[in-house]
Amino acid sequence: MGWRDITQVHRLTGDLKHNPAARVHPAAVTPEDAVAVLNAAHGLADPDGAAFGARLATLMTSVGHGLGLKDAAVRDLELAARFGRLAHIPLRDGGPLEVDGPETAAVSAAMMRWIGLPEGAASPLDEHAESPLRPILTTARESLEADPQIGANEVIHKIQRDRPGPFTSADDSDFDPERLTVDRVADVLGQLFARKNADTALHMRRVADLSELIARRLGVAPEERAVLYMAARLHDVGKLGAPDTILNKTDALTPGETARMRHHVENGAAILAVVPGMVRASRIVLQHHEKLDGSGYPHGLTGSEIDPLTLILVVADVFDALTDIRPYKPAMSAAATLELMARDMAEELDPATLAALQDIKL
Repeated sequence: MGWRDITQVHRLTGDLKHNPAARVHPAAVTPEDAVAVLNAAHGLADPDGAAFGARLATLMTSVGHGLGLKDAAVRDLELAARFGRLAHIPLRDGGPLEVDGPETAAVSAAMMRWIGLPEGAASPLDEHAESPLRPILTTARESLEADPQIGANEVIHKIQRDRPGPFTSADDSDFDPERLTVDRVADVLGQLFARKNADTALHMRRVADLSELIARRLGVAPEERAVLYMAARLHDVGKLGAPDTILNKTDALTPGETARMRHHVENGAAILAVVPGMVRASRIVLQHHEKLDGSGYPHGLTGSEIDPLTLILVVADVFDALTDIRPYKPAMSAAATLELMARDMAEELDPATLAALQDIKL
């Protein structure tokens, strides 16, 4: 059984899923922080969808207040409008999800659970839920698609004419800001990336688990392991902005394509940086292609200029990339990969981290 078998990863790590010390620290974030980080990811993955969502969200705020809805209902409408198209991120093959299909409904439901609505809550995001707010959102969305300059009063008149109320919503108690944690932000970003490129999403998960294994070998403190795990789990999230034609290319990248791909470290760091609890993780993501000898990117850092946790992520990332099947290369065995890393990358990789990797029975 090879390293790439995810069941072996979980066996080796002692089932990280149920080990809080190895997971992301559940630091609380504000709802505003959560919205900001998701906006950043959405804008990178689907700029047009994110822009439309922002316009619709602004419209829904005015419409909701104009209809006399409770603050809770206006909040639900604004969030649903802003993030409704997240579920329509193109799949790996470039084909869009069926807008009203079960996959879209599942992603939408996951989004609403993430922002704090309880299990089974009727959400305007879920096309298959009987939410009393969904007719409002549907009319507003259709109106904005037909006329990008439409105003709130005109939308309100359409709603009152075509979909007579009264409209109600969940009580304020349904929204629980305490459920907004750094771990939830990491969860939803991982789910979002899986919609675009499942192979890279699995790579990030394996690298996170391997980073945790190495960190334990090195005696890294639990709170630092948690930061490392989060950074490793999302280290390639900046590739949300890369086209599938580059991600899945079987030939060598052109200089222009290479330059574009290298921006994924800055894009990923920018997404994470908006959440205070992810500041160090953001820095690690930014540095994860740096090398000890200064030959890496984006800043050519050397030695102590690189965060010590980054050194662990770099080794785990290189190992998994070489043992993974990629569109442009076959997979190498674990033994051959360790030999190559020790022989050809000794100046680039941290020796203590590489030794810890070699001690793990892969």
